[in-house]
Amino acid sequence: MNGIIVKAIGGIYYVEASDGIYECKARGVFRRKNISPVGGDRVEFSLEDDGSGVIEKIEERRSLLIRPPLANLDMLVFVSSTCEPRPNLLLLDKFIAIAVFHKKIEPVVVFTKIDKESCDELVDIYKGAGIKTFQVDNTTGEGSEAVKAVLEGKLSAFTGNTGVGKSSLLNNMFPALGLATNEISKKLGRGKHTTRHVELYKLEGGGYIADTPGFSSFDTNRYDIIFKDKLAGCFPEFQRYEGKCRFPDCSHTKEKGCAVIEAVKNGEIAKSRHESYVEMYEQAKRFLRSGNTKMTKKCTIFSGGEAVSAQCVAEYKPFIDDSLVISADKGYKLAQAVGVKSDIIMGDFDSAEKPVFDNIEIFPQKRTIPTLCLP
Repeated sequence: MNGIIVKAIGGIYYVEASDGIYECKARGVFRRKNISPVGGDRVEFSLEDDGSGVIEKIEERRSLLIRPPLANLDMLVFVSSTCEPRPNLLLLDKFIAIAVFHKKIEPVVVFTKIDKESCDELVDIYKGAGIKTFQVDNTTGEGSEAVKAVLEGKLSAFTGNTGVGKSSLLNNMFPALGLATNEISKKLGRGKHTTRHVELYKLEGGGYIADTPGFSSFDTNRYDIIFKDKLAGCFPEFQRYEGKCRFPDCSHTKEKGCAVIEAVKNGEIAKSRHESYVEMYEQAKRFLRSGNTKMTKKCTIFSGGEAVSAQCVAEYKPFIDDSLVISADKGYKLAQAVGVKSDIIMGDFDSAEKPVFDNIEIFPQKRTIPTLCLP
């Protein structure tokens, strides 16, 4: 049987099939391969004599978030309030960039609490960047229908800092959900966590939505840093100025004759977006100069251990574009079998001399895409 995981709690997976929802466990082979089924996974499962289900196979994932654990997302909706708490545009821009570059997920921005403070300027900033942007009054529900319309037929997740009104927004759009809400703690300036686990809710018009526990839980540290030479591609509004700078290797941060900087001066690109870009660019530079790494390129490593399988390798294929691929022993053959070309081939990782492989995580013992520390 086939279905989609709509909830995962304590090793129990609730799989929605065409004829209902089944409570399933995963085969031990997934644990041995360090694979954890997550919400949004398309799976194949079988039924035991007692009616319980067993997940046999996880279909290839289009996208994967590690925290919150969600697979196959089409859209990530970032909810930010105009006040209480005030929007952190740098954090918002960083998360949008991660969604665009690393995960190929469409970002959507929703501003709430417009009854307390106008957000017209903020809406103009993100619409001008080519990002679908909405403003919603959660007290009246005004604006929520427009957000609801873009969700149909999509698998979408909602995320945002605690207290911005994610659950209130979802309740306005889908009253049957009845998600819990808490008042903001004025002393702390933020809300209490009201969402305990990730759960998908099926929409009448098709598609699913997931509520997630807080902006901070969309953990940027679990994803590779966006290197400075690729960062401009994460800001859609920069694309129209590509190739128009005076210098072909322009960083768009301070150079004379930079078309992007001129666009900022002319009001064609929002100043706040460019400031976020410059800060992220400088963060990437500091990262490269730090004492812990001399990283020059994102790297994916395939080991030849028994835990590696063709399915395991194929699962990572969407996430290794433009990375240095290192393979050892059986890992090379498995990577080759799924169309992944290895840039460096080794007989055995154990024979590697340090510091070439300092501070890396060998695939697949760790469930993150590793990075390479070059001497």
